[in-house]
Amino acid sequence: MQYLIQQSKLSLCLDFFSSEYEEELEDVIKSDTSGDFTSALLAMLKADKDEDNTIDLERAKKDAVALFEAGENSKGTDVSTFINILTSRSGPQLTKSEVIFYILHDIFSFCDFGCLKPAFFAEKLHLAMKGRGTCEDTLTRVLVSRSEVDLKKVMDEFKAMYGKTLQEVISDDVKGHFEKILLALCGPH
Repeated sequence: MQYLIQQSKLSLCLDFFSSEYEEELEDVIKSDTSGDFTSALLAMLKADKDEDNTIDLERAKKDAVALFEAGENSKGTDVSTFINILTSRSGPQLTKSEVIFYILHDIFSFCDFGCLKPAFFAEKLHLAMKGRGTCEDTLTRVLVSRSEVDLKKVMDEFKAMYGKTLQEVISDDVKGHFEKILLALCGPH
């Protein structure tokens, strides 16, 4: 019943827009936006959102896993999965999925951090220097925090993961006094 009411309201809004502006809202969205934003707006325009306030725990678990797999646990982001779930589930259903999603995220972060510390920090260093620009805060924080703990293991893992020594990548990425300080933190090579 709520779906029919929702569809009826949407139909009235679309008719009003069409008569007021003499063009279809869908056409305006397609011409004025692009990419994933267009897809999200068009999905919302369908009004397929489930307005039932009952929470399906199994569906919430499946959605949380799908969102995790589409984003956190993959290279790149499968935006269509996000658009589909976020535009078709009720508020309470999305809230339950979000809680489960964060639990999954925390579990995987703990495993990355707790079980594979050197690899975790090697990846953080790599990401801080990857591409254009350098995240100096991350670079400094990781090197300083690990310097008296397990920096040698982190550096070994960095070399194994990325095929270059951490010192080589630092020298390629930063210059001047900052380079000298970071290399000093790494110790003799």
